[in-house]
Amino acid sequence: MFPSPIARPLAVAALIAVHLAVGAGPALAGKLKVPKEYPTIADAIAAASKNDVIQISTGTYHEQLVVPEHLVGLRVVGVGNVVIDADGVGVGPVIAVKAPKVRIESLTLRNAISGSTGAIDFGNGVSVWGSATGSELIDLTVLHCAKRGVSISASNTVVKSCRIESVETGVFSYSFTSDTRVEDCSVRHTEGGIHTHGDRSRVLDNRVHDTRDKPFIATAIYVDGVDSVAIDNTISNAGTALLIAGSANVAKRNTISACDSGLHVTNDSATIDQNEIEYCSGVGVWVNGAMASLRKNEVTGCNSGFSIVGTDATLEGNVARSGAYDGFIVYGARAELIDNRALDNGIDGFDIRDGVDHQLTANVALKNRGEGIEVHTLGTSLRLNVAKKNQLDIAATVPLTLFAKNVFQTGGPESPPLAD
Repeated sequence: MFPSPIARPLAVAALIAVHLAVGAGPALAGKLKVPKEYPTIADAIAAASKNDVIQISTGTYHEQLVVPEHLVGLRVVGVGNVVIDADGVGVGPVIAVKAPKVRIESLTLRNAISGSTGAIDFGNGVSVWGSATGSELIDLTVLHCAKRGVSISASNTVVKSCRIESVETGVFSYSFTSDTRVEDCSVRHTEGGIHTHGDRSRVLDNRVHDTRDKPFIATAIYVDGVDSVAIDNTISNAGTALLIAGSANVAKRNTISACDSGLHVTNDSATIDQNEIEYCSGVGVWVNGAMASLRKNEVTGCNSGFSIVGTDATLEGNVARSGAYDGFIVYGARAELIDNRALDNGIDGFDIRDGVDHQLTANVALKNRGEGIEVHTLGTSLRLNVAKKNQLDIAATVPLTLFAKNVFQTGGPESPPLAD
């Protein structure tokens, strides 16, 4: 049976209506131009709807801005040389982001004032509020702000390709956040560099230089929380270069030079791989957490190479060379050292100072000006190690649990006493 001539157009009209209803998506983003259409950025924000784009042309704008919570997905974009200067406007951040999924890009922000109230939000270049999850700060320059370049209170925040100088701390995220990502940023002339305190932070390929002014704050990169990483960063002229706190965090392929101290580990289960540390006036790598894994790190010209205070550490394939004091010094219990190199250090190559039940296998101590391997703790095993051209190749003040197939060229007993 065929539909009647009248029924057919009605059916087609109904199908079109359904298609329009189902296919209708969100309204297209509007573009608001400053100063062509709106004289100030604040005026454009007041007129904007969610997912709109505010496009700012070259100029200096003396404003402080707030992106309110209802402007989800707003983009604020500079075209050309756009400066937002808060000097003389009032206390507070240059930009406060309160809406989720906001993207701020290609702006210069400067001269945020903290005022006398001490409010944590005052004096920052950008403050990302807790409600602003999933926001992105891209290609910003932040200068001469009284507090932080970027202060993060929201999870899933991205800070990428930004330049931050002459602030107190470059980037700071709170412990109640998670999944912060700081990537390809340059931070200079600050008291603290990049400090992330939430879980699963990613600090990648940043450059942090000249952070020395205050003993604790002056840490260039501070990674806390759980399952966070610091990878491929370059650090120089800092107090402490890289501090790995929290649990199960990773520091990998970072390059550190000319700092007061190199890489510090203060909590458990850290993975420290392939970092290069040179010419620090303190210790190159200092580990105070348990169950740390250190592989293929190189320390050159520091006061001491590796200082292991925590228990159950594994060190494999690391190199300590040309230090003023010891290459490797072990205080914590049950350390395992495999295939490490201590070369031309000012005192001992390997100093097993404290703790119990250490194992040294296939390590090399060469041309150190003290002992190649010095053992002061019970339960230590030496196997397949090589020590040559040290002032004294081996010195053991206690019986050893195992002494097998080691090679010593100069000085020291051929076979130190074994434990009963």
